[in-house]
Amino acid sequence: MGKRKKREAGRALVLHPAFFGFGLLLAWKAFVVPFAAPKVFSSSLQILVPVVAVLLWKHLHPLERRPGVLWGIGGAGTAAALLLGFASAGQPFAALPFVFELASYASSAVYTLFFLLWCELYAKLDIASAGVAVAGSYLLGSALYFGLGPLDASMLLGIGMALPLASSAMLSCGLGYLVRAAGSGAPNRWRGESLASLLHSRIFPWRIIFVIGVFYFAAGVSRAVLSTSLDLLSVGCAGGLVVALVALSSVRSSGVSIYRMMGIALPVMAVSLLVGVIAGDGDAAARVLISVAQTVGMIVLVMLLCDSSHRFGLPVVVLVAAARIVTTVAFLAGGYTSGMTLELANRTLGTELLYAVAIVAFGVATAYWLYGVNAANEFAVQEGDAPSSARSPLRGAVGFGDCEAKGSARAEGVQEGQLPRALTGDQASEALRTYIELRSHALAESYGLSPRETDVLVLLAWGKSIHAVEETLVLSTNTIKTHVRHIYSKLGIHSRAELDMLLYDDSLIGAGCSGE
Repeated sequence: MGKRKKREAGRALVLHPAFFGFGLLLAWKAFVVPFAAPKVFSSSLQILVPVVAVLLWKHLHPLERRPGVLWGIGGAGTAAALLLGFASAGQPFAALPFVFELASYASSAVYTLFFLLWCELYAKLDIASAGVAVAGSYLLGSALYFGLGPLDASMLLGIGMALPLASSAMLSCGLGYLVRAAGSGAPNRWRGESLASLLHSRIFPWRIIFVIGVFYFAAGVSRAVLSTSLDLLSVGCAGGLVVALVALSSVRSSGVSIYRMMGIALPVMAVSLLVGVIAGDGDAAARVLISVAQTVGMIVLVMLLCDSSHRFGLPVVVLVAAARIVTTVAFLAGGYTSGMTLELANRTLGTELLYAVAIVAFGVATAYWLYGVNAANEFAVQEGDAPSSARSPLRGAVGFGDCEAKGSARAEGVQEGQLPRALTGDQASEALRTYIELRSHALAESYGLSPRETDVLVLLAWGKSIHAVEETLVLSTNTIKTHVRHIYSKLGIHSRAELDMLLYDDSLIGAGCSGE
């Protein structure tokens, strides 16, 4: 009972009012858009800023070490809003085309930079806390827009100028709270690696980024362009939906799983696109539904990326910037493709419907590729003569601390939480086997695996193939594969490389090594 209480306590949401400060930026963006140059917020800056961030990621220190950057971006947002307000009022110096365009593009750049900065904070949280914070921010942004909307233009301008600096203050406060609470997450293990090595890593979540990118392309094809009011309504609905889903999942014994979240988001996306195609791009309800699905997809994607950074030390700037590039390019490409297709087809409904159904089918096929390709296939050709640690870059680098496992005794030489390298022959093999069992049991306890799932995990960690696990446990292949899917889901991972990191890094085991 004591261990169960510890696991439940480890899943408690870590929240602070300052974590919802990104919602101020959403409201600020909505207030600024009517004053900015047309199409600025879908301009090339939405791609250029993340590209620059990716190229400079090694030179970017953690945000708590560069507060001047944070306040500088907030000040730039305030200045841009002020210039746009003056331009709309006909002030001569601000009405110049150059000043107007510069302020518009600065607003777009500020919003994109703030998106990256806020994700840096969310990457310091566990996935459930990050999900509530991100989705709650979207909900707050919608509430602020509709709550402040009735005010006159001059008051909105004053509030709009204050929002970027207020968001900077909340971000700084939230970071300070996390630093004091020692919730900084995993260290960046990739600082010494090249950008190419990072992007080609097996733990870089390209697959889910690609799936969301496909949906953004399909959303661009559907031309679901909304007014500011409908857009913020969609944002609020999506935020409320994700908050409810995360809250519901967090009270379950299995906790929040990105697989379950994607399992909900993907059908919503597919249904929204199909409704949009049938109802046509002129139907407001269909466009709102597509926008809701698009926002849900973005929130879930941010949750995944921040969780990958939090647990595996991946640089969140690269993760989020790469996702931002993919989704923006995909959405713009979808819009351009749709425009060209409709021109060639003279806007005939049959051609448009056929084209949109093909896009939906491609999205479904991509979802199947992500989830239908069984995680167990990674173990299909693996033999049982070498443990998983032989392939892990963390092999021998960390130990199992004070973890104890039922039914497992420490082998001679396995002391001080460190796998010895001096042992040879049968002694080394037994020590390694005991080490792997202890690590597997600690991981199973931390993430709430069932006894049978724990048995499967131990065998897989040792390097057994699916066929070997089937023979050892006297279970069918389908049953073993189901257990593997459940293990991946509970651990919140999607690759064998991530499993290896969880098995052989003390900082990732969590509550399972807490003792009694």
